Amino acid sequence: MAIPKIDKKNLPFYRARILALDETTPARWGGMNAAAMVSHLRAMVELSLGEIEVPVVVPPIIGRTLGLLFFYFFTRWPRGRKGSKPPIPALCPVPSLGFEEERQRLLAALDRFVARQESDPRAKTTNPLLGPITLEQWTHVHGVHFRHHYRQFGVE
Repeated sequence: MAIPKIDKKNLPFYRARILALDETTPARWGGMNAAAMVSHLRAMVELSLGEIEVPVVVPPIIGRTLGLLFFYFFTRWPRGRKGSKPPIPALCPVPSLGFEEERQRLLAALDRFVARQESDPRAKTTNPLLGPITLEQWTHVHGVHFRHHYRQFGVE
């Protein structure tokens, strides 16, 4: 099954799944609760917009190779482990607000991303694994990543 990009056409698909969550939605695996997952996805979208910055964690050639594998070939990612530490803590912020507020912040970030991607798809921001990539490339990266967490919370 093709993974829909996060763009203007597919935004309703992604919004509906976020709206299907509530603070009691249990994770099928891993240590995140619904609020933490929503906060994590928001941080990733803000990263793609250049609103937050994190260091690149792997050399570019390795990142490009891993990115090609994990975002284009092996797009059904394995389950995370409970208690595993995030490789980049800034991308897994502790939710500072209630669930509904965190969800609204994610939805607003998605709207900003889609608007910016529509107006300037060739703009580049840095992904900590892949290095600098365009907003058009981010549409696919986000699609794969969101799908993984939608599976984790049963809203795929």
